[in-house]
Amino acid sequence: MKRVAIASWFLFLLPSTTLAAAMDDSRPQLITDDPVLAQMFEESLEVALESIQTAADGRRFLSAGPKYSVPARTYYRDSYWTTGLLLMVDPSVVREQILRLAEGIERNGSVPSALTVDAGGLKIPLWVDHHDSGPLFIMTVYDYVRWTGDTSVMNEFVGGRSIFSAMEDILTHLSALDRDGNLLPEKPANSLQDWLDTIPRGGEVLYNQLLYYRALRNLSELSNLRGYEAHATVFHRHSLLVRYRINERFWDDRRGYYLERCENGVCTDRLTNESSLAALFEVIAPSDRERFFTSLKRLETEWGVVNAWPAYDGFRLSSYQNVTDWPVLDGMNAGARLKYGRSDWRHPLTAWWISFDRVRKDGEKLPEYFSPSDLSGGRSQAWSVNPIVSFVRYGIGLDPALDGSYAIKPSPKGLGEITLKQVLVRGHRMTVKTRASK
Repeated sequence: MKRVAIASWFLFLLPSTTLAAAMDDSRPQLITDDPVLAQMFEESLEVALESIQTAADGRRFLSAGPKYSVPARTYYRDSYWTTGLLLMVDPSVVREQILRLAEGIERNGSVPSALTVDAGGLKIPLWVDHHDSGPLFIMTVYDYVRWTGDTSVMNEFVGGRSIFSAMEDILTHLSALDRDGNLLPEKPANSLQDWLDTIPRGGEVLYNQLLYYRALRNLSELSNLRGYEAHATVFHRHSLLVRYRINERFWDDRRGYYLERCENGVCTDRLTNESSLAALFEVIAPSDRERFFTSLKRLETEWGVVNAWPAYDGFRLSSYQNVTDWPVLDGMNAGARLKYGRSDWRHPLTAWWISFDRVRKDGEKLPEYFSPSDLSGGRSQAWSVNPIVSFVRYGIGLDPALDGSYAIKPSPKGLGEITLKQVLVRGHRMTVKTRASK
């Protein structure tokens, strides 16, 4: 395993025209003898770049995809998973996106699902106070800083408040939503306020708790980077308590997986693909990790990995958010397996792609979700780049820490030599090579 350290320095942000010209000569490329991975990377890159739009005010923003373009808007969660690839290509647009998203953070720290990009744009009640948006905003800032070394973004003021203060307000708001004293924020009854926005999930939802934990850890590290040691200590200690409470509340030792949610003392026994974040974010106890990965295999089908099982009552089976394959979730699952050097990463990473490739029409790219019985999902969906991002970060090891260091790993099991060309890390365009361990 090769470890590379790059000194922290502020990224010089190229004008978009200059960067576009440079991109013509140095387009990132994944070279591998695995045609599926090579095609996934190329198509994901195309979709990520297509997601960059320009508003009437001349500022750039990230679109979730054509299906979600009217009114013109940008989503917090879609942005996070899309920026995973754009940070390797054009980090300046990620900086612009952070500043735009900061405009939607309310004074009390609540964060909507989406933000319209035109002045006076409408606000939809469904978008208000989504519990995953705030943590994902913090995670976006954290990833931007570690990939670029540019800490100045946290000093930017938007709406009379610095980005750093906005992140603090987000966590203060979420912590205030704990109503039973166990430190876990609670959603209102029948809430639609996270990515699963057609299926009610009230109370303490595991997925949101995992993001909350991750955001606490990220802001603790960012606080240390700024020299705010007292802040860092508070966030770190709180994260440890939250991690303990997550495992205490949701881990079912008999079943070997996490329960989906708990409300009014009753927990829902449902295995979800999103729960793989517990492994990716190192929430699960190491002694339980193997059983958990085995349990997650129950979600695998011939055509992909379903988002949840058993199905949600009262909703059409294998349609939209009810027992379908969402590539953004597959990236979490496969990423966790790659992170720990497992050999069972390929199905969650690629099965959805292979299935979609068999039925797609000419010109169609990255689906929002896949199901053999429901092909109505959006196309060119930006957050569906997450599987290939996970391959780069956790399979190859190009995943910088806050100090800029990263550890290149041997090729994942089953692959030969891999070359990742012309990716940006800390302002340097570089080529990374790795091969299978002997």
